[in-house]
Amino acid sequence: MLGEKRLVPKLVYRFTLEERVPVDHLLRRVAAAVDFSFVRRLTARFYSHLGQPGIDPVVLFKMALLGYLYGITSERRLAEAIQLNLAFMWFIGYDIDERTPDHSVLSKARQRFGVTTYRAFFTEIVRQCEQVGLVQGNRLYVDSTLVKANASMASVGARTLVEQQLAGVDEHVAALWRDNPESEPVTSVEGRPTNVVSLPSAAQPMATETTVPPVPPENDAHSIGNSALPTCSGPHPLGPDDLPNGRQGGVNELAASRSDPDAGLVSRDDVPLAFYHKAHVGVDGGAARIITAIEVTAGEVADEHLLDRVRKEHAGTTGRTVVEVIADTKYGTQENYLALEHATIWPSIPPHDSWDQRALPRDMFQYEPGHDRFRCPEGQILARQGRSQTGGGALGVMIYRASPKVCAACPLKATCCGDAKARTVSRPEDGGLGERVRTYLHTGHAKTSIRRRKCWAESAMAELKERHGLRRARCRGRANVQIEALGAAIAYNIKKLARWPMARLGAPAKCAQHPAVDTVERCRTAGARPCRRARTPHAGRTRLLVARNPQNTARHPDFGNRPHADPTILGDQPLFVAVGVGRMCWRDAADVA
Repeated sequence: MLGEKRLVPKLVYRFTLEERVPVDHLLRRVAAAVDFSFVRRLTARFYSHLGQPGIDPVVLFKMALLGYLYGITSERRLAEAIQLNLAFMWFIGYDIDERTPDHSVLSKARQRFGVTTYRAFFTEIVRQCEQVGLVQGNRLYVDSTLVKANASMASVGARTLVEQQLAGVDEHVAALWRDNPESEPVTSVEGRPTNVVSLPSAAQPMATETTVPPVPPENDAHSIGNSALPTCSGPHPLGPDDLPNGRQGGVNELAASRSDPDAGLVSRDDVPLAFYHKAHVGVDGGAARIITAIEVTAGEVADEHLLDRVRKEHAGTTGRTVVEVIADTKYGTQENYLALEHATIWPSIPPHDSWDQRALPRDMFQYEPGHDRFRCPEGQILARQGRSQTGGGALGVMIYRASPKVCAACPLKATCCGDAKARTVSRPEDGGLGERVRTYLHTGHAKTSIRRRKCWAESAMAELKERHGLRRARCRGRANVQIEALGAAIAYNIKKLARWPMARLGAPAKCAQHPAVDTVERCRTAGARPCRRARTPHAGRTRLLVARNPQNTARHPDFGNRPHADPTILGDQPLFVAVGVGRMCWRDAADVA
């Protein structure tokens, strides 16, 4: 029969938040995996031992964390959601009859604590991930992403004027007196003053209607025979105060946003013209893909300038020595290669040769160090011609050129040279650094690392932007955007820490660093059996075992029915585990048939 539900209010309710929050809820996992007691130690210096007790700083950081975990970009909407969501109230430690904090406490805490405290919070979360074995440390993936600034194109103004508006009145007046000192003497060029100095009001002459312009001298060239024409003093003579013309500069040196002067104008393919910040992210090479470093700059800052800073921040946060850095071609500059080689780090970074778009690129020309020359695909010689300082970094490049007669008779001239009479190839004058880098990049290890970069670095940044609110900044200023980026990275790492099975079980770091081992053992104990063999692209003799489980008990607890690939390094043995719907695959070089 048709039922009908009527609400009958009660005076007494038997209700607890503990019963209403599901056992497998994400916030329960976070509360069990993360120890937030360190927050009071970080913020103790911002509170006095006198006065009325304020809001617990742990509550403030948990409130901010909820916004990043669930992608709530508005602090007002976050405060409202905490009042309505029982799991949120349970997580911050408030009961059903308590009034939750106002949204204004979040902005006040951000201004009071500053970037240093939030960075220390981020570092502590990374160390907790390291304690359970989620951080590998010796391999670093680096990439960057644009974050749209909270500034409209209607707020564009001259950077000089914007900086004057941002400065206080006292600073502006002090700058005027500093640039125009009253005691500076007045010099003149050909009778005309070149530097006007403000005089006291008593010393300044009063302008009257009887003031007449000075009469030109009788021998003036413009007054002879041309009395009806207006007088002209001629071209302006060059004086000591006439500075030479400087370069026009980039657009961000001339224009800025009045709303967010720290943002930069960016326009490129698939990116509309707007103000942006740029987040430079470092992702650990372990299976958990923990973010270990994040820096925010203006949108126009080139990626390659931040590689060294991200690497040092990763080493300082994890306490590990980096042995390999993986990045895209934007980071493949001579300066970065020199710095990585000096630090004995493998540079799995393709060179920045985007300008060479010819059908026969430079890689097809073989360099012969003994004779200091190149040999083209047709076997012809490109001899050394000289040095150029217009490319190849700070050290310049060496130019190698083929004979025009040889190129004219070559069947590949149209493809190789184009409109030029002969093919020219350059080599950086770096003591063989470029050749060593190219030789390493042709190894199987470097190719594998570069191929895995999309799965490690780009997937992490996509999750930051899509799920944790880093697509558009809600605050203004570089410091506030840096706090937002740190908060998004903290939420990302905490989700990894809470959802990682061995982290929840509290396994030792040595075992938890290789989660694939536990997955294989669970598959074996579930009755899985090998069903086929296959050859693999790895060097040496290996064996690929595919186990099928009819009971479907080998499903990964964190990925459900989604296929998941988890490459790790187990000691010196390559191990690959792929988890899918009811099947398990593992490959071990030591397990030879």
